[in-house]
Amino acid sequence: MAILHLLRRSASSPMELAGVLGRARMGDGVLLLGDAAYAGLADACAAAAVADAGARGIALYCLAPDLEARGIVPQRLRSDIQVIEYSDFVDLSIQYQRNCSW
Repeated sequence: MAILHLLRRSASSPMELAGVLGRARMGDGVLLLGDAAYAGLADACAAAAVADAGARGIALYCLAPDLEARGIVPQRLRSDIQVIEYSDFVDLSIQYQRNCSW
């Protein structure tokens, strides 16, 4: 059963983020919300953990309004992160059978 993991805050360390992302399985999705958007930056200290999740077949998403609110242009994100709108968030909530907030 695929899960949409909602990561709402930036982890205090790359190890903490790796622990959360480590719970996601192939076919799951991870949506970076709020301050967690910083983890999606290509040059972030947590970039390796995010890259590993993508390599394991986990879909990665980030909300465009959260990027805009933090002054982050989508081009600064890792290329494997899909930038979505609120309407896409609703679609993801339907697509994945369960969700888990972190």
